[in-house]
Amino acid sequence: MFERWNVGLTIEKRCEYTLYTHHNKIYQYLGLGKPVIVNKIHDDYDDFGEPVFVCNTKEEYAQKLKELMLSEKKEMEWIENAQRIAKENSAEIRAEDFLKWVQIK
Repeated sequence: MFERWNVGLTIEKRCEYTLYTHHNKIYQYLGLGKPVIVNKIHDDYDDFGEPVFVCNTKEEYAQKLKELMLSEKKEMEWIENAQRIAKENSAEIRAEDFLKWVQIK
């Protein structure tokens, strides 16, 4: 099922509709090697570069979605980059970073 998706969409807006969603969904999409489109509400993804597309407006979001749906990125380098970002931000890596920080204090 997931291999048919061209792009991962996340709901990055603070409102009543997103109360039960979690922004870590982005790492699941990246782990599948899919590009992701997010709204700009924080700076967490600024350093990721492609394959994470951070949009500032609804119009920019819709345009990027249209571009990615039509382009169907499948190059191995693209997929490996997405999976690298997912691994670097995994729960295990974050836990290790936290434990290092705690041991320093």
